[in-house]
Amino acid sequence: MKEHGASGKVQRAGCLALKSLACPCYSDKRPVSEFVKTGIWSKIGAKGGIEAVVAAMKEHRKDWEVQRQEDWGLLANLARGSDPNNHLRIGGKGRIEAVVDGMEEHRKVGDVQQEGCRALANLAQSSGSDPNNRLRIGAEGGIWAVIQRMKAHGAWAEVQQEGCRALLNLAHNSANRLKIRAAGGVEAVVACMKEHDKSAK
Repeated sequence: MKEHGASGKVQRAGCLALKSLACPCYSDKRPVSEFVKTGIWSKIGAKGGIEAVVAAMKEHRKDWEVQRQEDWGLLANLARGSDPNNHLRIGGKGRIEAVVDGMEEHRKVGDVQQEGCRALANLAQSSGSDPNNRLRIGAEGGIWAVIQRMKAHGAWAEVQQEGCRALLNLAHNSANRLKIRAAGGVEAVVACMKEHDKSAK
């Protein structure tokens, strides 16, 4: 991926390979708790996988297939784990901004929005995450991006589910709660619940 950074095909293939390694539903039938013990998420982070993925996102910002599940799905999976180093790597300078920029660039693509919201939700989770990531997401436009995408993709259940989860995790910070209210987050959540009233998720 480093050698062929300009090739969208290579970046898509590389990110998909890493995602397959990092996603238990693709490569392993064991429970997530057992999968985490293998250490694969930590290893991908330690070997520069996060930096490679973020570089691909920035280099191929307009390529929605690069931005879609291959990159953000991988970031979401790595952020889901409890490795503090991975949370620091993903939350590092310019990386949250890359997610937010990609969501804006491909705001009409539901797959991109679902995985973008999921990545932000996992980064902001209350367990195992760097609490500063919540502040960074709020400061770099992540709250606004999540709420706007929820409004734009009201019928897309997965976008709504991950958007609500992102807002829930971000709301653990008092400054973020003010931003969520100011950006119309309460209205977005209520609209989501009405639209998907038959969905227990």
